[in-house]
Amino acid sequence: EYGAIFDISNDIRTQKLSFNYVDEDSSIAGEEAFMNPANNEVLTLGYFIGQDFDLFHADLGIRLDQVTRTGSVTDEDHGDVDNFTIDDDVSSFAVSIGRDLSDTLELNLGYSSVERLPSVIELFMNGPHMATGRFEVGDPTLSSETSNNFDISLSFDNEEYFAYASFFINDVDNYIALIDEDDHEGEEEGEHEGCHEEEDGNHPPGEDPHPHPELICAKYVQEDAEFDGYEFEFGRTFNVASGEMTLSFGRDVVNAKFADGHNVPRINPARNVYSLSYNQDDIVFKLQLKDVEKQNDVGEGETATAGYQMLDTRLTKTFDLSGKSKLKVSLFGRNLLDEVARNHASFVKNEVPLPGRNYGIKFNLTY
Repeated sequence: EYGAIFDISNDIRTQKLSFNYVDEDSSIAGEEAFMNPANNEVLTLGYFIGQDFDLFHADLGIRLDQVTRTGSVTDEDHGDVDNFTIDDDVSSFAVSIGRDLSDTLELNLGYSSVERLPSVIELFMNGPHMATGRFEVGDPTLSSETSNNFDISLSFDNEEYFAYASFFINDVDNYIALIDEDDHEGEEEGEHEGCHEEEDGNHPPGEDPHPHPELICAKYVQEDAEFDGYEFEFGRTFNVASGEMTLSFGRDVVNAKFADGHNVPRINPARNVYSLSYNQDDIVFKLQLKDVEKQNDVGEGETATAGYQMLDTRLTKTFDLSGKSKLKVSLFGRNLLDEVARNHASFVKNEVPLPGRNYGIKFNLTY
């Protein structure tokens, strides 16, 4: 990978030009070789400009990508290899406008249109992926994904109270997702209907033409989708003894549906975050409780995920060593409630829960 950024700013505006080139070879060896070797070559040109005006500040960014992706797919039933080369240009841009409504309140509006070509995995994947417990199948005919995004945010800070709120809508054309196939009535357990070519009678008697019956069949497919959500946080800082204590509460929510109304899979549920921090000279103490709600908005093949509370803490002290070096020593505890918590966005949430209660000490020396 090679890149360069040229700063051509002046006293009036900020301007930058960027160039980047990536040549990436991907290969997977061994029994879990779920994709043939592939090559990804990307040339990127970017331009950014920002300027302050009397009433607002504006930023504009433009990106052009020239992409070439080369790979192949092997038919497991017949051993045939089909070679593919995807060569295309994509473009993206983003613009934002910000204005100070007062000395303590700021408003920002943003709009972007981002175009993305499918990755080599989404194109050429074709085999057992044990880390996800699935037989994954890519699609070399996938088209580019385009997301049109709008967001608005407000931030407030008067050095005692602070608050932030943001709302976004992302309208995605040809959204790419890995979707588990439905169980088919009458299908024998474990068969990968749609993952392989139909049986043609050439298999020896008694041999299973589907070599991984324990895995779920999942395919990369495209469908228009819409994401929307919000996040906010507010809090207050107090002077306590010779230090400062900050209390805050935040919440974030994401909703995602396909155009036909069913849910996009593996979307994290809403969560509430309660935080307490205390700073005094060279000592910092933090305590955080994340209250993650149950996720009932499940996609095809998914199950609901129970909510959980994750309590974490950290105490850090900084030692000044001769004025030239600093040593930070941190004591931390994670999941102090020892919750059996599962990440809804994980393919293996049932088999691999999040870590239980754990403690540790960390040293960081800067010299």
